[in-house]
Amino acid sequence: MRPIQLEIQAFGPYKEKTTLDFTKLGDQNLFLISGATGAGKTTIFDAIVYALYGKTSGSSRDINELKSQLAEDERVAYVQLTFMIHGQTYTVKRIPKQKRPTKRGLIREQNAEVTLEGEDFTLSKTQEVDSKLVDILGLSADQFRQIVMLPQGEFKKLLEASSGEKEAILRTIFHTDYLDQFQQAIAERFKQANQEVGTLKKQVDQHSQSFVNFADTELVEVSQEGTGENSVAEMSATEKDQVQNWVDREAYEALSEWANMKLSQLDQENTGLSQQITAADMTIQRLQSYMQLLAKKEDLAKQEASIKERETKIIGERQALKQYQETQAAYQLIQQIQKLKEKQVKLQALVSEKAQSLQQVNGQLESVKHEQADWQEQIQQVDSLREDLQSLAIQENKWDSYLTQEKNLNKKVTYGQDLANQLATLIRQIQEQDQAVKVGENTLKNLEKELSQIGDISQKQSLVDNKIYQYNLVSKRYQEMVDINQQISVLSVQVETDKQAYQDQLDERNKLERAYSQNLAGELASQLVEGEACLVCGSIHHPAPAIRQHDEITKDMVDAAMDAVQVAFQTYSSKAERLAAIQDNFNQTLDSQEIEGLTAELTNNDDKLKMWQDQLDKEDGDIQSLQTDLDKLKESKQDLDRQILESTDQLNAAKDALTQMQIDMSTLKGQSEANQTAVEQLRVEIAQLRDQLVGESKAVVTAEYQAKSAQLAEITAKDQELKARLDKYQQEATQLATQITGYKDQIQQGETELHADQASLALALAGRDERPEDIQKIHEGQENWAAIENRIQQFDKEVYAFKENKVANQEQIEAAGLDKEADAYQADMDQELDQLAKIKATKDQIISIKAQLDHAFYLFKDSFTAYQEKGRHFGELSLLNKVANGKEKAYGYISFERYILGLYFDEILHYANERLMAMTQMRYEFRRIIEGQSGAGAKGLDLAVFDYQAGGERSVQSLSGGEGFKASLALALGLSDVIQNDAGGIEIGTLFIDEGFGTLDQESLQQAIETLTDLQQASGRIVGIISHVAELKQQIPVHLQVSTSNDGSKAFFTGVQ
Repeated sequence: MRPIQLEIQAFGPYKEKTTLDFTKLGDQNLFLISGATGAGKTTIFDAIVYALYGKTSGSSRDINELKSQLAEDERVAYVQLTFMIHGQTYTVKRIPKQKRPTKRGLIREQNAEVTLEGEDFTLSKTQEVDSKLVDILGLSADQFRQIVMLPQGEFKKLLEASSGEKEAILRTIFHTDYLDQFQQAIAERFKQANQEVGTLKKQVDQHSQSFVNFADTELVEVSQEGTGENSVAEMSATEKDQVQNWVDREAYEALSEWANMKLSQLDQENTGLSQQITAADMTIQRLQSYMQLLAKKEDLAKQEASIKERETKIIGERQALKQYQETQAAYQLIQQIQKLKEKQVKLQALVSEKAQSLQQVNGQLESVKHEQADWQEQIQQVDSLREDLQSLAIQENKWDSYLTQEKNLNKKVTYGQDLANQLATLIRQIQEQDQAVKVGENTLKNLEKELSQIGDISQKQSLVDNKIYQYNLVSKRYQEMVDINQQISVLSVQVETDKQAYQDQLDERNKLERAYSQNLAGELASQLVEGEACLVCGSIHHPAPAIRQHDEITKDMVDAAMDAVQVAFQTYSSKAERLAAIQDNFNQTLDSQEIEGLTAELTNNDDKLKMWQDQLDKEDGDIQSLQTDLDKLKESKQDLDRQILESTDQLNAAKDALTQMQIDMSTLKGQSEANQTAVEQLRVEIAQLRDQLVGESKAVVTAEYQAKSAQLAEITAKDQELKARLDKYQQEATQLATQITGYKDQIQQGETELHADQASLALALAGRDERPEDIQKIHEGQENWAAIENRIQQFDKEVYAFKENKVANQEQIEAAGLDKEADAYQADMDQELDQLAKIKATKDQIISIKAQLDHAFYLFKDSFTAYQEKGRHFGELSLLNKVANGKEKAYGYISFERYILGLYFDEILHYANERLMAMTQMRYEFRRIIEGQSGAGAKGLDLAVFDYQAGGERSVQSLSGGEGFKASLALALGLSDVIQNDAGGIEIGTLFIDEGFGTLDQESLQQAIETLTDLQQASGRIVGIISHVAELKQQIPVHLQVSTSNDGSKAFFTGVQ
């Protein structure tokens, strides 16, 4: 990521909009961000991180407090960053949560907003933008703050991070999460396989145990070999005991053979029982057939008696049905003749009714014709009435035009009088307004004269601002010296303490060394062996060896004391050197300041600072006095500016009003002249219209028009009414005549049909005894002739079937040779059924046992086969899981992913050590702690440093402030080198460092600057540094200067070529 432009407004101490164009740096990409404490240097870092991630550059600042306290609610706080990565340009803009104007202009608390624009997309949802930026940058916010932007107070986070924290960082950077997923998949497969093998083993044991339930309790001969008492016990064991023994010993092959044998035995028993059941079924079927024949014979006898009992009734019903069927045609003719007679009566009544109605309608028709003749004379006057109405309408229109023009004339005359009054008033107003313009011009000249006397105060303000700026710089330097003096005081106490500790360690070592030297003879004597030469005298006999005076003193104790002395000396000497360097820096700084009254004889730091503070207080008073005078001038100038502006606005308004009045006067004159011309023209038109009028007034003409119009309407309505009534009665008369003719035709046709049906009925009754009344009685009675016919048919079928069944039953009884009664055959069958039920129950029991055993055997074989198959690959999977997930001691308890990350980390340390060794004069070197440790925690990425001066490893937490800064810087640069080279998709084009250089001595500071310079020149990265160290300001020519004032902070580049 390489920033192109940063734009901020109302953000932190920056009230006004501030734009930083990083393209102005050109090739000078190493720059120093300088300015007073609290001016807003770190805020620039906050703005970049907030734009990219919605967070600040450090963990101690709250994103809800980013809006400038100097900005009013109407000014919207925002950050906009344009940056380039992988050749693509992106612009992200974030507006934090704040009070700001709504679209309607109301000030309300509004939520944060964000937009991200690429070359081919635009996003505005927070979650989408955050996810897209992480994808583009390849780093999370925490990783960005540990690799690209190293914030104040958190510089050493990566250095002192645990293995687990480093693992999370490196996994994201180098995309090794697929290895972690692979490890998890292997672990899940092993867990699943382990559960499956255990479950299958339980199933095998459970299914094999079920075999015991199918074994008999009878004694069996055991084929297992044995001697003595054991052999006898096995020979007399039951089958159940034998199967249980195989289960306990997991003799699965023996159990399989026994189950096969048991199933075969059950099959044989089942076959024998099936044969017995077949024979019994045949006997029972034979006895059932005998009993059915005898029962059939008895049923046929009962049916024969029933037939004879019903036969007489059926004969009567058969005769009645025949009479009904033969008179069916005659009955239909009787019904048809009756209907025709009823129809003729109805038609005669309709003819009489319609003839009477026709007579009434003809009378009404004649009445209408007489009334029409009475109105005929008035109807003939309709055309002349219409012509009179048309002439009267024309006269009404002429009267309307005449009256309208008279009204217009009156209005025009009144309007002309109003125009004359307005013109007189306007002339008077113009004279007054002209006088007001002259007064305003004189007032404005006087105000401008007063303003010119004040003069330009910008130069005075620049002088005051410069004094304030210089005062702030000196005050900042003074505060730094106060902090350094505090460090000197604390460090002086520590030096004295460390010096005493060193002296105590030295005394203790000398004491131990003297005791050890005195006890050396005893130490040598303790090593003598009888018969071996003494190292001192050469004798092989040792009658009186020396005795150790101090048993607790050993060589290791003396060596340990020596090491302790060295450590104490190093601690004391390093702090003493640092104290001297800080005191020299303090003295040089105070000497460079022009402090009145400061002499070489004054050696106390507090006195020097007191003298400096007094001088600063005096300068502050002078500045305040100058600023007060300047503020008064500003207020006077602002007041005059306001008055001039108001006077100018008033004068311009007065002139505009005068001009408008003159325009209005000219307009009024034109309108008055035009109105007078219109009045004269209207008077001519009114005279012409008056000559054309008829009648005394419009009211007379209107009254005559309304009277004739009413007469015409009455005649026209009566004429239409008479015509409608005449048409109605003519239509009704025609319709009635047509209906009467139709009814008479129907009566004639009905007479013809009646004579024909009466002749047909006489022919149908010829030769029969029944009268028409008898036939009606037969057909209109309550008998259900369809049911009677069906009953006769069913009786005939039953008789026929009875005869056939009786003959067949007799033949079957004779063929079977039956010689006993049905009760005897029933007793024989009951005996056979009891025996069959017993056989079937035995068979069902055997079938159930075999099915259960067969199912148990199937489950046993299935689970045993699966158990063997799973167990064949379980060992290989177990070993793979241990190795992949770091659970194998032989591989140092390191997982696949941690091994790969370790290789990346070694490469990072390689680059980091090149810089660390250079910056520490070959004293410190990073070492990775790789000792194997069991357990599930992250391991293999912990750091230590090897101290070549002390000759041993040290924890990174034990490094001093300056050493820790150099180590952190080297590690961060090493990580960025490897990322740039190896991590696809991640581009490290920028490095920002906030503070930390103040802990370095002069030599270390020079080495750090050279390291950063080499990095910038080699990689072309932008490197920005925040620091108050004076040497950095001198050695880094390009500055991002941050200045502050009562109106907020401002930032701009200086030293850019």
